[in-house]
Amino acid sequence: MLTPHSLQGRCNHIVAEWPGSSGGYYAIQNSDSVSDQAAGQLTIGWVASDEDEEASMERHSVQADGSYAVIQANTQEVSFFTDQFGSRTLWYYMDDEMLVVSTSQRAIVRFKGAFAPNQAATGWFLSSGCQGPFAAWDEKIVQVKPGLEYVLDVSQWQIDGRPKPGIALPQSGKESSQNYLDQFESQVIDTIKKIVGSHEAGEVLLPLSGGLDSRLLLALSREAGVASNVELVNWGIEQRDTVFDDKRAAQRIADTYRKPLLDRFLPTQGGDYDDVLDRFVEASEGRIDHFNAYTDGFSMWDEFYRSGFRCALRGDIPFPTAIYADQLSARQQLGFATFEDYANTRHFSALFDQRSASLDVALLPGETLVQWRDRLYASYRIPMVVSAFTDLVSGHVENYSPMMSWSLFKAYVALPDHAKGDKKHIRTLWRKHDHSGVPSHAEGSLASPVSFFQNTTGRRFMNDYLTTLRQSQRFPTPVLDMASAPSEENDQQTPTRSAKLLRTGRSWVSRHLPRSLKAYLKAKRPYRLSPQTLAYRLVLVDKILNMYEADAKQGAVQRPNAQGTAHLAQGKS
Repeated sequence: MLTPHSLQGRCNHIVAEWPGSSGGYYAIQNSDSVSDQAAGQLTIGWVASDEDEEASMERHSVQADGSYAVIQANTQEVSFFTDQFGSRTLWYYMDDEMLVVSTSQRAIVRFKGAFAPNQAATGWFLSSGCQGPFAAWDEKIVQVKPGLEYVLDVSQWQIDGRPKPGIALPQSGKESSQNYLDQFESQVIDTIKKIVGSHEAGEVLLPLSGGLDSRLLLALSREAGVASNVELVNWGIEQRDTVFDDKRAAQRIADTYRKPLLDRFLPTQGGDYDDVLDRFVEASEGRIDHFNAYTDGFSMWDEFYRSGFRCALRGDIPFPTAIYADQLSARQQLGFATFEDYANTRHFSALFDQRSASLDVALLPGETLVQWRDRLYASYRIPMVVSAFTDLVSGHVENYSPMMSWSLFKAYVALPDHAKGDKKHIRTLWRKHDHSGVPSHAEGSLASPVSFFQNTTGRRFMNDYLTTLRQSQRFPTPVLDMASAPSEENDQQTPTRSAKLLRTGRSWVSRHLPRSLKAYLKAKRPYRLSPQTLAYRLVLVDKILNMYEADAKQGAVQRPNAQGTAHLAQGKS
């Protein structure tokens, strides 16, 4: 069910009885990068540890660096946890007869054969484009929080969430900048060596853009001596020759180091809109609304898998650049805006209950804005949004983020505030290692989700879909009325000379304004949710709910006829 359509029959799958546990079972889709289960532990993702393989199986691995989810089981207990950022998501469901733990909400809904829609998730998705803080689409499914290890006592049939050791963050100012730079450089190089060294030549992709993170990864892979085993790739839309975007920056960087670049282009408008959005919903399971990087229906990722690629080396890092001026700007930049946060949708707050998924973003006593930003990014942004991108393509390739390290993050938090802003450590190391001479201010090469529908075919699709939603009465009429408002955008409008100058001026001001002043000015500007954004989110939510309802129906039909499932349900496994 979870395997991408084009890869069915190509991936290695495992379905087996859990070793040493009566009535327990496990199933793995695309099992190439999942560890051996012989020792009673299932490690999904990757663990960066200096310990030997046997020691890494011990329980103290809850503190290890890496991006992983771990499930352990024996006859007495079952325990499960994620890495300290929650960058690999786990969900669980438990009733009087069974416990199901999975990286997939769909798998759990299908297995229990029922779907209990979570209205809070609908509200959060429409207002912010994600499920909300630790909310599942099924109200009976629980998302595993990164600060806890969950333990099921089989004899008592009770789950206890235990705080993980080593989660507390140090005080600011206890780490020197030079010590941190040395630690960061050495640790990331060592991690890159281990990751690339564990794969065959031609299996590792490095998505390259004009930004600092991926360029530093490429530079450090050269320092590690493994750059020859890493293939570079860039994707996005084709823009005008005069635009210096991520694609042009990536090509110039690749040319400098005489490395080939897989230059892939995404469509700027849909062919079969239903097919593109359905594939995105199936792969994302409704985690986020950022479908604009997948408008080819995942054909690019299918091609990568067929070409032998098995992992992507990504530059996602937990060290943000934004500054939050107040709680509203924090929610906006984290990606958790409620309807009350927008000046034009506050009246929608009575239509959706967004309180069941709590989001505590209050500034703690004595906490500076920089410290507040870092804590919220690690506590909410990574497990809610960044993790969704990892899950999106995990059916095709495994994702590795060498800079996403809890030990490095704790050392980073201990830096003085003045040493943290604007990715200073990334920028410093980039200047040391990147000798391409290519500027770092390239424009993004992805089109916005809204622009995907700004053509005759796209508008017709959206209007027809909204008409269907009115007939279904799934969503409140005021919300549909706002989403149906005419667009003020013109199709494929060519920017005027004054518009180009204005955009250039804004870009220059944005780069040169003091960050605290820029944050203050942005916070004073009223936030508004565009009707076009609300419209495509309504379409996505409808498809998400339809998908889970269909999964539940198929699971209800298949479950009584599945011998293994029936045995599992009878035995509290």
